[in-house]
Amino acid sequence: MSEREKLVNHIPPGEYREVVQAVIDKALRVSQTQQPAWTYFYELGVIRLAVPIISQVPNIRVEISGGQEKAERARLAILPDWLKNKEFDQRISYLKIEPGKQMKVLTHRDYLGALLGLGIKREKIGDLIITPNCCQVIMDADLAQYVKLNLAKVGNNQVTVSEIDKPGLDIPSESIAEVITSVASLRLDAVLAAGFNFSREKAAQYIKGEKVKLNWLSVIGVAKQVKEGDLISCRGIGRIKIAQVLGETKKGRQKVIFHKFS
Repeated sequence: MSEREKLVNHIPPGEYREVVQAVIDKALRVSQTQQPAWTYFYELGVIRLAVPIISQVPNIRVEISGGQEKAERARLAILPDWLKNKEFDQRISYLKIEPGKQMKVLTHRDYLGALLGLGIKREKIGDLIITPNCCQVIMDADLAQYVKLNLAKVGNNQVTVSEIDKPGLDIPSESIAEVITSVASLRLDAVLAAGFNFSREKAAQYIKGEKVKLNWLSVIGVAKQVKEGDLISCRGIGRIKIAQVLGETKKGRQKVIFHKFS
């Protein structure tokens, strides 16, 4: 069995298998050529799957970079041995897109759609950080100049695009509400329903509709067991973290503390 086959065997079945295989191939090339390489930007679930696997490849080191501390999308810098303990180019640029007089409030979807409309792949773009007055884009440095020269409108709004540095990022603070409640069990549907205060039937619809992620990975099994520390996101609704499982109540329910992000 080849080294590649051994590594591929560590990938769990699922929708991310081909993506992680591509990352493995890139890591093996770096090991052979001793030339650095960078992956696309991926959701953190893919990063969490890939890093333990490619860390087994000899003569490389792996760095995760999302461009900001709480990034939800990140890329991997796969570096050869000779770059150990040395500074390296993360090949990330930061752009600020500022609308002129706005016809309407611009959303994440508006900004992302405008960028993709330039022919840029989603995988070349990291986080989009939205504030009331602008959108800050973390992206592959190779495309920054192209965006600066070609992005003139978002929807019907004229925009200006400028390059900023990392310290210039304006990252809105995230509020966290602590909720103490009990659930029938630690099944995903039960926890999702309790965390967002809707029925288990509705929770099951979201899960089966592939709108729910557990620790940044898609999941469609309503009976999936969750545990303390797990992060659950529901598209269009929000995110919760199981901060603590306090144990069973007298009625056999599980008492939990949620952190609800907004």
